[in-house]
Amino acid sequence: MTCSARRRLAAMILVVICAAGVGACSNGTDTSPQSASSCEELVKSSAQLTRTIVRNLQGKTVADLRAADPSEPYAELLRPFDPYRNRATELGCDTGQLRRLACREYQGIKPNGPVSEEFLSLVPDTSC
Repeated sequence: MTCSARRRLAAMILVVICAAGVGACSNGTDTSPQSASSCEELVKSSAQLTRTIVRNLQGKTVADLRAADPSEPYAELLRPFDPYRNRATELGCDTGQLRRLACREYQGIKPNGPVSEEFLSLVPDTSC
């Protein structure tokens, strides 16, 4: 793959992430991690982000992701969750509580292909 093709692919992945951020806010409420005042709100917001990313991964291949970052193809997709982890610490959410909440909130998020299936396996607390 040429350098320009890699740049285009990296830009495409960035667009997916940005679209996920915009899509998570489409209901008119602030769904940023900092706006969460409870662990429940934080997990709901994280689940919205996850749904949007999964939706935007439809039709993507692992080769698409590897072209942008061969050593860590899913890193750019997982990076948006760092602020959620930080906010969970600030709110005093414990791991068990987050798992219980995520089990309920993440129900119904179904992978639409191998890339989104792998992505979901890497997002913490998405499986019960």
